[in-house]
Amino acid sequence: MPDGVERCPLERRGGESDNATSLVRFRPGATFPGYAHPGGEELLILDGVFSDEHGDYPIGTYLASTWVRFPDGSDYNPHSAKDALLFFKRGYLPPA
Repeated sequence: MPDGVERCPLERRGGESDNATSLVRFRPGATFPGYAHPGGEELLILDGVFSDEHGDYPIGTYLASTWVRFPDGSDYNPHSAKDALLFFKRGYLPPA
């Protein structure tokens, strides 16, 4: 994991790029290199503010129950200027 990004795995099927469910913390100023999303990816912002090139996603966005979804094959550059805690799920979405 990049500096400032911590992962607590909850469930995984396969290797590093296969299905996974984790809690992920972005410390202030942390960035994660851009990457594709084979099988899609879902994030729920539990605390703080998560950001990418499309905007900022604070806790409570859409009543704190809406998932920020990245379809299969999308690419983005996640980061957090502030501390952020995410519920992260990868590889479970059907192709776009």
